[in-house]
Amino acid sequence: MPLGVERTTAPVIICNRAALGVLYLLAWHNYEVIMDIDISGLDKAEVLAALYNRAGARDKGFVHFSPNPMTKEEAQEVIDNPDLKIGGYINGREVKVYFDAPGAPENTVRVHLYDRTYGEGTAQAVIDALRNKEAIPVHPDQTADMAQTAQDARNSGSDLNIKFAEAIERKGGENFLKKALGEDDPEDKKGKGDRPPPSPRRP
Repeated sequence: MPLGVERTTAPVIICNRAALGVLYLLAWHNYEVIMDIDISGLDKAEVLAALYNRAGARDKGFVHFSPNPMTKEEAQEVIDNPDLKIGGYINGREVKVYFDAPGAPENTVRVHLYDRTYGEGTAQAVIDALRNKEAIPVHPDQTADMAQTAQDARNSGSDLNIKFAEAIERKGGENFLKKALGEDDPEDKKGKGDRPPPSPRRP
């Protein structure tokens, strides 16, 4: 083979291998196992309510978070309302599930994104409990998480994060941080460490 051919093909082979490597890494990074769970015989509204009540909020979801459990009637409103997208966030809770997803068998719910957030097998455990008429698992109380998120945002000093913290505190209600964390609000603490102790009263 002429030397000219070797010099032109070797770099091409190397480049092609590099490109294949990049494509492989991208495919591996975005690869997820699709999982559909059979919900035949179950009410979709009851399934959605159960998955919602097991779900939780985090970060900016706390601005819209509601600690109240979802009822079957409320879940049906979500299913019937085309403007309320299932597969995203509902009241700040991450509920990425899809009923009868494209290409999926009938009477199934797609849950791989839900399980990615809450742990493998979480959705199946909720649906099994619903089918067996057992106690439905619920997400642990997030009052402390909500308060800590607000406090961390406020302590960052960023104007944007402080506004975020204030939005969470308004959502939590009056004296939210004090009640949730068992301590004074950050605003109340300012300057307290520099104040001298009060003088003793004279008899």
